[in-house]
Amino acid sequence: MLTGKKAIVIPTSGSDFNNLAFAAMDFHAPYLRSALAFVGITDVEIISVNGMASPRLEEAIEKGTQAIEASLAV
Repeated sequence: MLTGKKAIVIPTSGSDFNNLAFAAMDFHAPYLRSALAFVGITDVEIISVNGMASPRLEEAIEKGTQAIEASLAV
């Protein structure tokens, strides 16, 4: 088992799962948490980069980059 390990998952999506209209379709985060827990990794940080198919692509990339940098700065 991989107990005591931390996983940082960075999924990207064309949809914006922070939008309540799409939130119910966000299946990858719960699935990945369960799969990682199965092998013993329970410390999971998910940094979602959403809206990659939107007209505001550059904004989505910038937000994602900032979230990743903030997570790794700890």
